[in-house]
Amino acid sequence: MKKKICLTVVLFIICVMFNIKGVFATNYSNKYVSIDIPKSIEKSYSNVDDDSAWESFYRYEKGAIAYTMVHYDVYKRSQYASKEYTKSYLDQMVEILKNTIEKNGDSCIFYHKDLIELNGCKGMRIAYKQYDKSLNQSSYIDEYFLLSDNREYYLNIESTLSTYIDSKEEKEIVNSFKIKDTVKLSRGISFVDVPSNAWYNSAVKYVEDKKIITGINAYTFAPGQKLTRGMLVTILHRMEGMPNVSGKSKFPDVQDSKQFYYTAVKWATSKKIVSGYNNGKFGPDDPITREQLAVMLNNYCNYKGKYKSVSGNLSAFKDSSKINSYAKYAVNWAVGNKIITGDQGKINPQGNATRAEAASMIYKYCLNIGR
Repeated sequence: MKKKICLTVVLFIICVMFNIKGVFATNYSNKYVSIDIPKSIEKSYSNVDDDSAWESFYRYEKGAIAYTMVHYDVYKRSQYASKEYTKSYLDQMVEILKNTIEKNGDSCIFYHKDLIELNGCKGMRIAYKQYDKSLNQSSYIDEYFLLSDNREYYLNIESTLSTYIDSKEEKEIVNSFKIKDTVKLSRGISFVDVPSNAWYNSAVKYVEDKKIITGINAYTFAPGQKLTRGMLVTILHRMEGMPNVSGKSKFPDVQDSKQFYYTAVKWATSKKIVSGYNNGKFGPDDPITREQLAVMLNNYCNYKGKYKSVSGNLSAFKDSSKINSYAKYAVNWAVGNKIITGDQGKINPQGNATRAEAASMIYKYCLNIGR
């Protein structure tokens, strides 16, 4: 009999453990998000359509105007909008919010002003106390702004309770907020500024998957940004598995060992993949041209022992005469191996290579020659 009672107690405890979420919270889910709301906070209103969604939940605390509120919005992004959540954008948002509140005669104190990541999406968190002069009451507001591939998300948690921000209940609500359209889920690529129909999409996906070229942050690739000499040697160094190189850099402008390119510069120069200028400097921040990129890739190929003597037809390009003599051999090699295919009949050898163009050339090099 005692064994039976013990077994019953154990089973009851297990059931409670596995159903504790159901006792204390209700899950609300639609095609965009899923969120757990404590049962004490009741659903007020909601709407879900093809392009957006929003829901609000309220709990009235002690007193007629005391409350705790949870609200979220989902907006469809204009296709591949350029909005990015950066530190400067965050600071600008905080300043606008502060000015708006103070303009109405109210006051605010900020607790959190952070760039964050939630559910594979980058975003911002702004938490603050707002004093409403007309009501003689303070509200404690925690706002989350998130970007996915296709949508923007806004989560707002607000309470008249001074201890609510960062409380256990608030953290549980935030952690339960699941976004169903992260960039990785929708296109298998992390970057919100790389459209699916972009000519460099496959190349960026490849170099990201292989950890050859990373974004300027976890969700922005910056395809149009100019490539520098320091960036390129870092890319080639990653392709090689990032071997360590002993000793110090010989270049006077590459002396800070904390710079991302420091070890890569030492490695690339030791392998004769790249050299410095006649003045003894390396110029890590100097932009690199398309023909210079071809030369360095050609040097890397020679270092790897994978050189293929293939002749390209440079005369097929309208601007082939603009290729510098030192780069003609490498550009010819790159054209012959389909690493450079040109754009509208031009090579643009003197043009500064962008991160998208670098990704494309590295991608074609790996496909046609191999790492």
